[in-house]
Formats: sequence, structure tokens, C-alpha cells
Amino acid sequence: MSGGKLIGIGVGPGDPELLTLKGLARLRESQVIAYPTLDSRPAFTRRIVATYLQEGQEELPLVVPLLRAETIAEGESASAQAQRHQARSQAYDSATELLRTKLQQGLQVALLCEGDPLFYGSFIYFHERLAGTWQVEIVPGVSSIMATAARLGSPLACGDAAFLVLPGTLAPSELHLALGRLKGNGCAVLKPNRHWTQLTTSLRTLGLLPRARVVCHATLEEERVFILAEEVPEAVPYFSILLIDAE
Repeated sequence: MSGGKLIGIGVGPGDPELLTLKGLARLRESQVIAYPTLDSRPAFTRRIVATYLQEGQEELPLVVPLLRAETIAEGESASAQAQRHQARSQAYDSATELLRTKLQQGLQVALLCEGDPLFYGSFIYFHERLAGTWQVEIVPGVSSIMATAARLGSPLACGDAAFLVLPGTLAPSELHLALGRLKGNGCAVLKPNRHWTQLTTSLRTLGLLPRARVVCHATLEEERVFILAEEVPEAVPYFSILLIDAE
């Protein structure tokens, strides 16, 4: 392995106090703090750890413009999907070269990731490009699903119950089909903002609305909770989790 080291740090859902002790230690000892961003500005992950950053640490924004555009449109052609995936891959390739430059200098790079690095995290795409050539350490983080359940006081799973996680970027028809097979188990839908209107229509049709709540900006000052049996908002922000309780 070469001299530099990449550390993927899960920084949690937003509350700085949910950063783990190990994550904090690795953050403070790293010479470079990197984070994916859409437009070179400090990212949400940077905001989470802002009070923990040390003087003299270099910040490295990694521009990945397709970070939030991985939805598959209903009826999208195979060629359109291929073009979209190619553009995403090229963006990650370019960002990876910036990381590789720092690693070649023998530096320790902390790469910040919302929630947990290996749970729908952007870190996954960097890990597959760099692991095996460079030293890589992964520090788990608190997932937004766990944080949402804690805020609601709702068990995710108990006993022999199953728990389903769905990306809200799936086509509405696929989401409807998956929810229809849920039965009495619990479920979380990540990024429910993508197809919110169709998603809530499916919940009504399938009789799941009484079991559903959505938490927006969990653990942050702007956090909001909607009990969908009482109120269905017209839209929800990107940082939202739809939680369907087990029966």
C-alpha cells in the first residue's frame, strides 16, 4: 500500500453530537478534509463537523454534480440510462483524481459522508476506485433511519419482523409494487421527495397512510414531523425520511 491514507467518516444525519468518538479522532488527526459537493461550496457534511475542524487543515471540495440526480425516470430508455451513468462515473473519476493527488503526497484524507459511508453513501464510489491501492479506513456513522426512529420513538424492527429500506429514487411503479408487498413489516423510504405525490397516492391506495410519518431535517433545528394520517404536505425536502411503522 502507498503512504497516504483515506478515511471515510460517517458524520451522521446532522446533529454534530452524533459524530462518533472515533470519527472525531480521525477527523482531527487528518491533514485534508474532503467532502462531495454540488458546486464547490461547503457541503452539508462540512457544516456538521465545522466546530471540530482544526487550524491548518486543508479543505478539499469534490464537485460531483450528479450526486442527487440518480433517479430512473418512468420509461427512461436504456441509452438515456447509460448516458446518465457515464456522466456520473466521469464526475467521480475527476473527483477521485483530486483525492489521489493528496494521497500521493502521503497525506491522511478524511472524506466526510452523510450518515454512514457504506449505506447509500457517496463514499462507496470513491472506495471502489481507491481501495487496494491506498490505505483505506472506514468509520461507521449514525444512519438517518436510526436517527428518525429515535426522534419518533418508533422501533424499526422487533423479534422476527423484517424491515424494508427503499430508495425514493425508484420509479413510482416500482415503489408501489414494493410497498404492496410490505404486509405488516416496517419500512423506510429514503429521499421520498423525488416522487412525493405518487408515493403518497400509493400509501393511500395500499392503506398504509395510518402507519406512515415523515421526518424532515431529522436532528436539526429545522426538523419537522408530519403524521400523514393527519396531514400530508404538498412536498418534502431532500433531507427527509418516510417511516412506515410495523403493525
